[in-house]
Amino acid sequence: MTWSFLRAAGITAYLLLWASTCLGLAGRARLAAGLGRGLERWWMEAHRWLGLLGMAFTAAHLGGLLADRHTPFTWSAILVPGAAPVRAAGSALGTLSLYGFAVALVAVGLRGRLGAGAWQVLHACSVVAFGLALVHGVVTGTDAGLPWVRGMYVGTGIVFLVFSLYRGVQAWRESWAAGGRVRPSRLPAGIPQASEEG
Repeated sequence: MTWSFLRAAGITAYLLLWASTCLGLAGRARLAAGLGRGLERWWMEAHRWLGLLGMAFTAAHLGGLLADRHTPFTWSAILVPGAAPVRAAGSALGTLSLYGFAVALVAVGLRGRLGAGAWQVLHACSVVAFGLALVHGVVTGTDAGLPWVRGMYVGTGIVFLVFSLYRGVQAWRESWAAGGRVRPSRLPAGIPQASEEG
């Protein structure tokens, strides 16, 4: 029962974080700009709330690991990369993914105090974190071999890769055009402009 719960929580967290990450990438790439200012703001609010829900289900996933009687995890096994009693390498990726999303979440809370460049770099940790979460699920998931789960990882991975590449190329072009300077005006609706000070 516990193992089924933690796998369900893990997959739910993965899908929520996937949706949040892709919405964020699309918003930063201005793909939502054609929807109008109001819908663009709603788009970014959905990005934020899906991310928070994803982290909540991640916490439930970790709780399942701690409560599991067959392969009990300790806090150190969860928080220290490589310390897991099973599938240490894959579990380490999950731990690093957790830290990446945590950094991005803290950056959201401090966006009013961070410079635009620092905020964008820290928040971009969520993109790397999701990539790690994808590999973590494929490597450690006991049901990763099921056709529907494999299809889910392939489908979500392709969409994530497309958005990431599109946003990466666009960011490079913007940086080149701006002479390497960050342009806060490119932040989509729903993201307060970070202060350039500090």
